[in-house]
Formats: sequence, C-alpha cells, structure tokens
Amino acid sequence: AQVVCLSVCCGGYLIRVAEAPGNAAHAHELSNNLWLACLALTTSHYGDVAPLTHYGRAICVVLMAGGPVLLMAAALSLCAALKLSPLEQQVTVTLSHERARARVRLCAVRLMQFLFRKNRGMSIRVH
Repeated sequence: AQVVCLSVCCGGYLIRVAEAPGNAAHAHELSNNLWLACLALTTSHYGDVAPLTHYGRAICVVLMAGGPVLLMAAALSLCAALKLSPLEQQVTVTLSHERARARVRLCAVRLMQFLFRKNRGMSIRVH
C-alpha cells in the first residue's frame, strides 16, 4: 500500500512538472495531478483531466503499465497478512472433521429411526 501511495505522489509530482509549461490547470492544482496519477494507476480514465504534453502522457503510460502490478502486489501483501497461522489451520481442520462426524451421526440416527419405525409398522415421516 505504501508503494501505491508513493507511486501516486511521485507520479502526480512528475505530471505537474511535465505539464507546467503547457497546461495551467495542471500546473496550479496539485490535486488535479494526483487525481490524474490515480486514474492512470488504476487505468480508469474518466476524461475529466488528461495530460497535454508528450512528457505527461509518457508518465501516464508508465503509471498505466505499472499500476495493475502495484495494485496486485498490494492485494497479495494484504492476503499474506490475513493468512492463517499453522495452529489456526489445524483448528480449522479439526472443526471441519468434527462437523463431518456430527453430520454422519445425525444421518445414522435418522436411518435407525426410519428402520425402527418401518419394522414396528409406524407411520414414517420423511424430513
């Protein structure tokens, strides 16, 4: 996540420097540059801001090419942080085995009840 934020900030600043000679809107407002860097990083341009100079476009292309990779790396690091420890994995496996045993016991009890009622001639209710 820090790399993504750093990319947005550096990309926004570089766009500001590259666009300053040809685009007054980008030169005066850093927020426009950061917005453009975010749009380029996520490859979801809305068309509200766009680079006018070739250098600004080149910076946006670099951000567009590296953006999905950086976002994927941030998502993978988040998944790694949320990964279960070996002890938690063991507890999860044990609980799933216990649930399976309980289901088998319940099915066995229902089968025994069915057979008992069938042999005694009682009415059979199917669940």
